[in-house]
Amino acid sequence: MRTAILTVLLQTYAYSQCDLPPSEWLNKLSEIERLDSPMEQKIGTLSSLKQDYETCFHRNDSVYARIAHRLGDFYRINGDFENGIRFANEAVSINNQPLPGAQRSYLAHTYYNLALYHNLLGL
Repeated sequence: MRTAILTVLLQTYAYSQCDLPPSEWLNKLSEIERLDSPMEQKIGTLSSLKQDYETCFHRNDSVYARIAHRLGDFYRINGDFENGIRFANEAVSINNQPLPGAQRSYLAHTYYNLALYHNLLGL
């Protein structure tokens, strides 16, 4: 019985979260960035936010690209340059498209991060 109630509550939470406007998703991202916690915890929290966003929208837009970009930077700070590059490339692929949801103005920042990651790897 408790499991059924918990499942219903979690489903309601997930659906209500999907009603949030893009600005609220970006606010959640900012809150995670400001957390005073270990980087591993920030990576886990941001990974969960990314997964929630994917569940709600099934699309790649500027909000998703911003989340991927920051997740890549968190991995870089944590010393995992390969995952940093992977997520930065994901952000580039979204914002480099001629789609309404792409944010080409953010591309320079992501390209800078990619150069930094490759430099840190000695490439």
